[in-house]
This record gives sequence, structure tokens and C-alpha cells, in this order.
Amino acid sequence: MMRSCSSQGPGSSFRDESEKKEKEYDEPWDYSSHYPGILPWRKPQSGNPDDLDEEEFGEDDETTAAAPRDDEEDAAINPAEELGLQGESPETDMLFFQLPMNLPIAAAAAGQKTNELNEVKGGGGLMGKMVVHRSGAVKLKIGDILYDVSPGVKFGFAQNVFAVNSEDKKCTNLGELNARAVVTPDVDSLLASMADL
Repeated sequence: MMRSCSSQGPGSSFRDESEKKEKEYDEPWDYSSHYPGILPWRKPQSGNPDDLDEEEFGEDDETTAAAPRDDEEDAAINPAEELGLQGESPETDMLFFQLPMNLPIAAAAAGQKTNELNEVKGGGGLMGKMVVHRSGAVKLKIGDILYDVSPGVKFGFAQNVFAVNSEDKKCTNLGELNARAVVTPDVDSLLASMADL
């Protein structure tokens, strides 16, 4: 049995779709069983998430304008205060410095030999000099290279530092860590030193 073609033209199916009403939102998950977590968290059966997002968060332009930029967030952080370096402390504080994997090396001047080793003058264990500015900025100078020091991830549990001597098979507790500091090269000073060459 053959069916006859309808009298509607070839573009009629597109008109029919545009005339359809928007369907009511149907919850995709069965909340009585295990279902994936979706952010932002909402009560089950609360409605269409697109409508709720618009009500809660508004336009994208408004949220991006209100969000602070990275520069503003960095300016709000006071590294010296967060690391406990401002003011005098009756106790000795121990900081954990997280250094970059590869430390930059200062370029040799035109007349200087490159095979000479630069020795850091000072007592045993001296690595560099840490400068705490009144503004709260913290800098570390190792050799001729300047580094920025910023507070690392805060931890809420006790962490101790141990020195292990594998030859004598001894372990010594040096003390408890008070803060963690992340050390990064100061790019501005590196570029300025390269411009001088």
C-alpha cells in the first residue's frame, strides 16, 4: 500500500519546528539512586538549571566585571605577614622554601671568563640574603639573582623537619615548620640585568 505525499511544500517541516512550544523541563536523573554530582549544588526537582543559573548568576558580563583580577588579588596578599616575618617573634620560626627546579644563572659580562666559579662569601650554610620590605614584599637574593618570595599553601597539621645522616644512620628532628614559602625568579630584575649586557 502506497501513501501519497502531503500537499505541503519542501520547507514546511522547518516551519512546523519553529511553531512548536518550548517543552517543560524534565529532570534527567533519578534522585533515589546514585547519580552524578552537578555544580552548583541545588535541591532535587528545583527546576531548569538554565533558568536558575540566570537568576543566581545573572549575565556573564556582570560576573566578569565584578570578579577581581589576578593583579588585584596579588596586591591584597601581604607575604611578610602571611609568612610571619613582620615584627619580632620570641620563638625561632622555621620556613620551608620551595625553590624552582632550575635556578637562573647570571650571564657573564663581556670581559669575564665563563669557567670561573663564583663563591658565596659567608659562613657555612649561608645561601643568600632575604629582604623584607615595609610594604610586605619579600625578596631573596642568591648570588646576583633576585627572587620573589610568596606564601605557599597553608597546612593545618603538624610538619616537622628532620636531618638524616645515612652514613651514621642517625635522624635528628630540627623543629616544626611554621610556614611554606614559594620562591620564584624576579623576572623584572632578570630582564633589567640582561639589558645592561
